[in-house]
Amino acid sequence: TTNPAGLGLMRTSTFQISPSISLNNTAGRFINSENTQSDFYAGVPSMGVAFTSVNYQGEDERKRDGAVSFTFAMGYNQLENFERNTVVQDAFNEFSSITNFFTELAGDTPPSLLGQNSFAALAYDAFLIDSIWDGGQVGYFGAAERGQIDQTLQVQEFGRRTGWYFSLGNNLNDKIILGATLNLESVRY
Repeated sequence: TTNPAGLGLMRTSTFQISPSISLNNTAGRFINSENTQSDFYAGVPSMGVAFTSVNYQGEDERKRDGAVSFTFAMGYNQLENFERNTVVQDAFNEFSSITNFFTELAGDTPPSLLGQNSFAALAYDAFLIDSIWDGGQVGYFGAAERGQIDQTLQVQEFGRRTGWYFSLGNNLNDKIILGATLNLESVRY
């Protein structure tokens, strides 16, 4: 794909496949807890095929005129792999919890006006936060407002950046070699 004119020098069709095995280690740290996660992946990050047509004129291979060879190639390359799993368990948070975030979202809005799909309304409906009425003003407090809870962090990432390529190579009289490549890339994350 980086030098498609090189395809013009090919004399036979080829097929290639490159399997891979990888072991990913991910270290995670959250508050006062650390953990290392190992994951095993197997796949085929590269494969391709090249079809070559050689033009021999007569019985003497050295007496060629015009197009000597033409090659069409296509293939697949995995350019990046985003597979990663991070888990940290039993992190003791003595200061705060996510309920603090929900109370900030709720602000001084009465419970009936929080909105059905807001995080504050969902937290209120699940009893993660509760309201306090003080002289006509509303406030909120969380079920674990001052922390003192064990927390777990888990982050899973997956996806890849891949490329499909289509290339042409042409050899004219063993003097002019031409080539072109079309790369199509995609990202899934």
